[in-house]
Amino acid sequence: MSTLNNQAILLRDSVICDQVLDSIIAGVLVIDQQTGGIVAANSTAARLAGLELDQVIGMSYADLISDTPALETIPSSQMYYQGLLCGNKPIMAGRRWLHEGGRGYVVESFVDVSPLKDVQDRQAEVVRKLEMANKELTDFAHVVSHDLKAPLRGIKSLATWIAEDCAPKLDDQDKANIKLLLDRVTRMEELIDGILQYSRAGRPSEQEGPVDLSESVPAVVELLSPPSHITISIAQPLPKLRADKTRINQVFQNLISNAIKFMDKPKGLIRIGCTDDGEFWRFYVSDNGPGIEKVHFDKIFQLFQTLHSKDQFNSTGVGLAVVKKIVNFYGGNIWVESEVGKGTTFYFTLPKIK
Repeated sequence: MSTLNNQAILLRDSVICDQVLDSIIAGVLVIDQQTGGIVAANSTAARLAGLELDQVIGMSYADLISDTPALETIPSSQMYYQGLLCGNKPIMAGRRWLHEGGRGYVVESFVDVSPLKDVQDRQAEVVRKLEMANKELTDFAHVVSHDLKAPLRGIKSLATWIAEDCAPKLDDQDKANIKLLLDRVTRMEELIDGILQYSRAGRPSEQEGPVDLSESVPAVVELLSPPSHITISIAQPLPKLRADKTRINQVFQNLISNAIKFMDKPKGLIRIGCTDDGEFWRFYVSDNGPGIEKVHFDKIFQLFQTLHSKDQFNSTGVGLAVVKKIVNFYGGNIWVESEVGKGTTFYFTLPKIK
């Protein structure tokens, strides 16, 4: 009676074991560590190999899965590695020791990573094409810059020569036209420089490092030399960031110079500061200038878009687009709040140093 009970228990346990193995979505193999033969497997392993279950059981492990560590090198803890199933299908696998009846066995589970590899290959190809396109764009921008600036310098030199050498023969209208010509040439040069800045703003920089804004922002203000009727206040201390110092200075320089350029009050006030915003610093550049209508809030960040005549303020429409691109590159956001006649505040966030 006891023997029959033991056989029934073994049969029941065997059935349960098979059901459990077949319910696992990964392929499972049990390998005799001494012979290297597969003594047990689940239906998932056979399906992934494209074989019948009875074909897998009894096979040599080395014939089924290749490019894996030797069975005798398995440590006591679980290890993970990559291999090839049936010689061509990439898998990710894991191993554990098992001792039963004085013999050593290896329990190996594996999953097919072919779909993941295909995705990785497609991503790598997309990245390669993007890198190639970025390089071509950079080369094109530099070529255009060189080829356009050379004739502009010639025009500027010729116009200046005419203005100086022919001054006695020129009437007021002629002088005004020459001045307009020189202004247009200057704006074209600034536009070319702005396009180059915009093309570089979204690319990784080799100059990344700590930037102490408590030192760099006052230096930017000093460089801009605001007129005497405009007061610029900086709420200290400002934080340190990890970024390209030139790019971060460019953000503040463009925002502050815009506030100076468009100031329409006899006593202008520009305030610069920062608040803690969790994982980010929130910066602001605020002025009491003319303000911006809400309908233009999105337009001002678009390339070549200006709210005033380009001749009136000698604007290229590139500065705020460059600012937005730099801020977005570092994972931050930028937005504007304004009331017509009372002033404008630009807010932007940049990540804290971790």
